[in-house]
Amino acid sequence: MILTVETFEKYVGQSVKDPYGRYVGVIAGFFSEIDGTVNYVSLEYANGEFAKLSVSRFEFKPDSVILVPEWKAEADEVKMKLETVRKRVKALDDLFAKGEIARHAYEEFKRKLETDLGKLRIEAKEVRKNLQHRLKELEKQKESLETALAAMKMMFFSGELSEPVYRRSSEIIKRNIEKCDAEKKDIRAAMDELEKIESAPISLTAPHKEEKPEESMISAPSEEAPLVVHVVESEQ
Repeated sequence: MILTVETFEKYVGQSVKDPYGRYVGVIAGFFSEIDGTVNYVSLEYANGEFAKLSVSRFEFKPDSVILVPEWKAEADEVKMKLETVRKRVKALDDLFAKGEIARHAYEEFKRKLETDLGKLRIEAKEVRKNLQHRLKELEKQKESLETALAAMKMMFFSGELSEPVYRRSSEIIKRNIEKCDAEKKDIRAAMDELEKIESAPISLTAPHKEEKPEESMISAPSEEAPLVVHVVESEQ
């Protein structure tokens, strides 16, 4: 989706949430190219900090603006690159096997794809580390929320807290626990998908190319042994 300055103006000042309904911040401004297309968004986070983010990180809907989590943006980008390499490898192998491209061209593209694949495997490893880090953060958040919920229950059942206050508090806490669980589920799915794509075998060896049968060699006739002539003298 390409956004121009004219179409983007209405989003300035609008609240931004993540895919799980958490409040993220407010759109404070934007940056545009000389042709008028918006390429970056200035976001004010809830804690007052500012960030310049690519417009591709946002999903603009009629009634809301969603910020795609950084871990998801990274995972999607690596998955797209790995899939592209896989498709190019298959196309290259098929073209060479059919004799559509010369061997030297095949070898040149093959070396390039091998280099790209090596870089992508390193990149994918870093992304998985980031996913693991975010997963641990969410697990800690969930533990803190469960502790807060237990505290409210204890005070309610001990008679220190009124029922309306307890119910309002527990609903908020439970809602946030559900958001943590939803994000954790998505992260695990992204990790599984990324690992599956990365570990799948990608052929980078020259495919078998059928050769034309060679003409049968005609053996040269063997030389015959020299004829031995015996001279017999006749009797007189």
